Amino acid sequence: MSQKYGVKMTLQEHSPLSAEHLLGENFAAERWFDTQEERAEFLKSYQTPFIYYRRSDTATLNYELLEK
Repeated sequence: MSQKYGVKMTLQEHSPLSAEHLLGENFAAERWFDTQEERAEFLKSYQTPFIYYRRSDTATLNYELLEK
């Protein structure tokens, strides 16, 4: 099966990770999945705070759904 359901992740404006020595302001990453359900599970896992985050930390990513 062809992976046709994707997610494009970019940094939110003014994210500390957009510093040039870190990810940079033009950072973008894509992940592709076989089904919409797999993509939904991925999004859920990424939007849930990571176990090692401090209470005040939040993810600074924008998510865009993609389809081929």
